[in-house]
Amino acid sequence: MKFNCWNPSAGDPRQLEYAGQRPVQEVFEELKYRLEARAICANTSC
Repeated sequence: MKFNCWNPSAGDPRQLEYAGQRPVQEVFEELKYRLEARAICANTSC
């Protein structure tokens, strides 16, 4: 899972600029989805 956000540089679109971290809720939802997909986490317990 990726936790950081990167955007194309305004000066050179071939390069990336650090844009900060992803929101906690977004990371949590991705983690929950991945665990449910692997049947590691029951839908009601996460």
